[in-house]
Amino acid sequence: MGATFDRSPGGGARIELDGGRGAALAAPPPDTSAARADASTLLAKFLDGPLRDVESVVFAARALNPTDGHWYANFGYYSHDPDRKAYAEGTKLYRLNLRTRALTTLLADTTGGVRDPQVSYDGRKILFSYRPGGTEHYHLYEMNADGSGMHQLTSGNFDDIEAAYLPDGGIVFVSSRCKRWVNCWLTQVAVLHRCDADGSNIRALSSNNEHDNTPWPLTDGRILYTRWEYVDRGQVHFHHLWAANPDGTSQMTWFGNLHPGITMIDAKPSTPGWALPGTCWSSPTAPSESGMPSRTAFPGLAAGSISTMAMSTCGQYQCRFKRTGQFWSRDGDEALMCLETFWRNGRWHDLFPHSMPPSPANN
Repeated sequence: MGATFDRSPGGGARIELDGGRGAALAAPPPDTSAARADASTLLAKFLDGPLRDVESVVFAARALNPTDGHWYANFGYYSHDPDRKAYAEGTKLYRLNLRTRALTTLLADTTGGVRDPQVSYDGRKILFSYRPGGTEHYHLYEMNADGSGMHQLTSGNFDDIEAAYLPDGGIVFVSSRCKRWVNCWLTQVAVLHRCDADGSNIRALSSNNEHDNTPWPLTDGRILYTRWEYVDRGQVHFHHLWAANPDGTSQMTWFGNLHPGITMIDAKPSTPGWALPGTCWSSPTAPSESGMPSRTAFPGLAAGSISTMAMSTCGQYQCRFKRTGQFWSRDGDEALMCLETFWRNGRWHDLFPHSMPPSPANN
């Protein structure tokens, strides 16, 4: 796999896989010695902190859709032309040893696609979505942590993606089995589903007419996920966090549904005391006897800086933000968007759980 970068203003990058098939990506910063030193320092801090008991991480590299920047345009085909695919060709699944920097290729497919790898609670298995080269659909697969024993869990003329292990032994994921199309675009929709550990007993958890994304188990047993809310609302403004029971009941807003302008995706609980400014969320709950946040009736979350999060005894949640319009910001202003959201909606005090800041009206 090779990469070429255009360093000119507004330039992009293209990852070339298998003889030139690739996808346009945002240009990375210049690879300077100072940047490498900063990265090494940051990794060292994480290895001494929240990653101190972690030996390796698993990740996937795949070519991206070169013509469509919507976050959901990455599987299936376009309604106006079945030969136009929303995925690109070329992929690898890796395991990286964080201390030795040894990189192991677990799966390589020059015309296929691998995405959304997740490691089992005991660290022995890897769950992921795989579209083998020459086929059109992603399905759920599982392998041992060393790359052996790969086997397929789901099948059919559908795409099954963004899977996560559930504490009850099941698997939650999103799937195009709902047979829907984005109302204001040309690509297919995927909503919440679940199955048993072996891929059997597949059933829908959501009847959303637009996308659900990135489900993940909360510490109280519910599922946190992104829902594109499209019922009597503007088409492109409401992509926020919702929660539901593992059987799909009691679906409700978790955060952000009344505040248009931000897409919240990939939300997960994170290690208490560690946070990224503007991209982490604190649950207003006290730790239970197990040390994890207990359930609360208050669905809102408060954002905080590293300093305030470190003082807090609350659990934390991290998620990614995007500008309205579905295209990733390249200006590094995700934190500012988060702060602006709280400011505009009178929740500024939630950013400072241990002190009372000056009134926003006076600043």
